[in-house]
Amino acid sequence: MTKTKRKTPNKQLQQPRDWFSSLKQWKQLSWCVGFLFAACWILFWAIIKDDAAFSSGTDTAAYHSYLHVGNTLQEEEGQDVLWMPYFFSGMPTFGNVAYIPRTVAWVEKILMHWVLGVLFGGGKWAWIMACVFFGGVTMFLLIRRFRFSSLISLLAAITFMLSPFAIGLPGEGHGSKLAALCYLPAIFLITTMVLDGAKQKWHYVAYTGGLGMLVGSVMLTTHVQIAYYTLVLVGSYVLYRFIVGIKEQKGAIVAARATLVMFALVLGMLISSYIYLSVYEYSQFSIRGGGTAGSSGGLTWQYATNWSWHPLELVTLLIPGFFGFQLPYYWGPIEPWTNSTVYIGVIPILLTTVSLIYTRNRYTWFFILFTLVVILISFGRNFPFVYELLFTTFPFFNKFRAPVMVLHLIAFTIPILAASGLSYLVEVRDRGGTFDTRSFKKSLTASLAVIAALLILVILFKPGVGDLLAGSLFLKEGEVEQYRLQYGQQAQRAIAHLMETRYEIFWADTVKLLIITLVSLGAILAYFNRKIRTTPFLALLVVVLLVDLLVVDSKLVTPHAQADIGKNFQLDSTKVFLKKKPDPFRVFPMGRLFGDYTFAFHRIHSIGGYSAAKLKIYQTMIDSCLYRSSDPSFPLNMNIVNML
Repeated sequence: MTKTKRKTPNKQLQQPRDWFSSLKQWKQLSWCVGFLFAACWILFWAIIKDDAAFSSGTDTAAYHSYLHVGNTLQEEEGQDVLWMPYFFSGMPTFGNVAYIPRTVAWVEKILMHWVLGVLFGGGKWAWIMACVFFGGVTMFLLIRRFRFSSLISLLAAITFMLSPFAIGLPGEGHGSKLAALCYLPAIFLITTMVLDGAKQKWHYVAYTGGLGMLVGSVMLTTHVQIAYYTLVLVGSYVLYRFIVGIKEQKGAIVAARATLVMFALVLGMLISSYIYLSVYEYSQFSIRGGGTAGSSGGLTWQYATNWSWHPLELVTLLIPGFFGFQLPYYWGPIEPWTNSTVYIGVIPILLTTVSLIYTRNRYTWFFILFTLVVILISFGRNFPFVYELLFTTFPFFNKFRAPVMVLHLIAFTIPILAASGLSYLVEVRDRGGTFDTRSFKKSLTASLAVIAALLILVILFKPGVGDLLAGSLFLKEGEVEQYRLQYGQQAQRAIAHLMETRYEIFWADTVKLLIITLVSLGAILAYFNRKIRTTPFLALLVVVLLVDLLVVDSKLVTPHAQADIGKNFQLDSTKVFLKKKPDPFRVFPMGRLFGDYTFAFHRIHSIGGYSAAKLKIYQTMIDSCLYRSSDPSFPLNMNIVNML
């Protein structure tokens, strides 16, 4: 992976040998896996000890609504439930994966729920922690396969495993998305094993079968968009390796191995076909595949590009709270809102910069270019050239929304680049070569002086910095008017409190950035001055990164009592009254209540509900007819209402 060629990849880490590098490989593996396991326990301790839920909010409650209704109908009717009459006047629920009547994801069931889940207390949500741990371990094994040392691989694994953008998903009720992400390193690992070749022919059979099983498993998480991005990454890498193979006159060999990868992908599709044949059949009738008013064959441009990242958001890669953190304190440019941050850690960004400058070889170039493309895609409507090109030409791409979601992939590519950069630093300290060590140390010293001065200024003049920035930062366009309408005479006080809180978040993360940068660059300088040996140096970076990510992640992991989920479905007087009505009827939830999922939970038929893949004809009716009356003084089309 690095620019310097070597026969023994870790030779530089063995001079001089210390207690860790002298350990056998399996002992190093045990220490690193144990460290990842401990990191998961630290992060999720509040969830584990009380068997708490990650979320009790909208998406979590909506999932429980579908699950409750589906299970109840299945028990009553004694057959698989493919349709539910309580949402949107009745809709398919198998084809849009809202309710799966039979469990076929046996790999996830056995591995995450029964085996690894036990390691995290075996509670109801232990499978989520198991997925995070599985992703970290397989990321570690992947980086080791790239011939990086154990501690460098551990740093990359922590970066992926504790990525705040992913850790925040269960709190939003998106556990299936996190589960899909955590299969990515394992799928990529086995893909490289196939492409690199095997000593025995039966190894190819094992690799291909294992890859097919993992592809089927990621598809069976039912988060199609993340599974799609995973397959795009793998396919791009296979194509890249094929091009490199042609240049090295090994095109035929790589083509044969790539064929095995493609066969494994087909095998994975067959494994998940129980679900996806119905999904494919239903898609042409849904808003995802059949289009709605204003589009054909997919989502509308405006709807699909909600949650587009913005070039200004690049600063959050270093300062996660630059635009505030979580609602109501977020004031950045993402529309309509965001409750998380695309943060990876200061140290991986610094090391990736080293990789970009010094280790641009045939493999790092793939991850550099892929990362750049991912960032451009994430801009969505803010950089429409790239996204619109894919939206109009790439297969199935217009079925997905939220361009920012593709940024989950940089939590995979950047750790690989960071590992390459860190390995290079370790090599050149001992080997030198054409690397100008003296100039590098002078640059580090100057950088440390500047950062230390900035840190002192930020701490000493905290109020002054806030007053200086308050004129241009910490308020979103239209917020002043919104607060005046909401709070009246108290608006100015509410706005002042809001801006003060946002500045505190910004200031705290800025100080954290400066401290971590100071410690990291200081450690690198001390390492090049031979004041610290390799293992303590790498261990220090690992610990600093762990603390950095845990500080951010802890804000995203909020335990909720299991009973809080049930509180969403408590009967009120309205629902008690409706349940007593004997005649067939449907309710029309008005305004914000239209997306209410609790009516269905109590078996009350509704013309509203919650679904990200509702029937296209129904959505077209809502958009074009329901709220268009011939009477200007009355907003509803009563012909439609009476029909429903």
